[in-house]
Amino acid sequence: MRTKPTPRSSSRARCGRRTAPPLSGAQLEIWQADDDGLYSQFAPNLPEWNLRGTVVADDQGTFKIHTIEPAPYQIPTDRPAADQSRSAPESSHWR
Repeated sequence: MRTKPTPRSSSRARCGRRTAPPLSGAQLEIWQADDDGLYSQFAPNLPEWNLRGTVVADDQGTFKIHTIEPAPYQIPTDRPAADQSRSAPESSHWR
């Protein structure tokens, strides 16, 4: 568990391809780990929808998120995601 204040983070992005019109009104589902690197529904004692939400892009396809900086998290070793994570290169969680 962290003992110092949690750093804050802001992100802004545009939905769509650079060569195509923006995706206005796009809905983005956001999942984030807490200060201990745990996700709701995958860890005990966390509220069911803790640090999850939906963001809607504006007319220009842009959105901005203000949140906490997530802690590193462990990918479970007993699920299909574990096999994928071992073979995948390091990458951003933005898709």
